[in-house]
Amino acid sequence: MDHAAAWLVAVLQVIEDEVEELADAGQGSMTKPITALDVFRVVRRLVDPPPNVNEVAAVLDFLASPLLGGLTKAEDGYLPGVDASAVAQRLLDLAEPLVEVHEQTAESNAYFKRYSADEDDDRY
Repeated sequence: MDHAAAWLVAVLQVIEDEVEELADAGQGSMTKPITALDVFRVVRRLVDPPPNVNEVAAVLDFLASPLLGGLTKAEDGYLPGVDASAVAQRLLDLAEPLVEVHEQTAESNAYFKRYSADEDDDRY
């Protein structure tokens, strides 16, 4: 797993853990926004190499995109959106057509590489 994917998973886990902890303590849902610095302080101990604060902020922004809805951007940070399993499913739904296009392009490129225009060929 590359660094960005590991950071994404770690950030999701930190947020999910915080939501669970509040629910277990009987405090209900998270009402105080979580910041990139808050998440960074935990994530830097979970992954190697650790992301910097700007990279954590980029992951939080990514999770807050309307396509994923994993977070909601608040004035002072982020609030939880849909749960991690919904984010994972949305990522899969987005990735599937991209993988198909990539595979089609790779097949097409392989075909054209076999028939290079540089070849001395009288077929055309």
